[in-house]
Amino acid sequence: MTAKQHSYLIRLAGDRGLTRQQLNEHCVQAYGAGLDFIKRKEASALIETLNAGMLPPGVAIHAPAHLN
Repeated sequence: MTAKQHSYLIRLAGDRGLTRQQLNEHCVQAYGAGLDFIKRKEASALIETLNAGMLPPGVAIHAPAHLN
């Protein structure tokens, strides 16, 4: 992926309440590679998913421990 895609994905995921760890785990499950190693097309698909306001399949937002 490009550097712009990488930084945008991290920012977009944060805006959606996802941690970098959650984003990375999704990439490993969905694409077989960590966030830093997915392909441009995969990054584009993930950006489209997040831009549509959807969470990637299998990703759940958990409340921080101090709120439980």
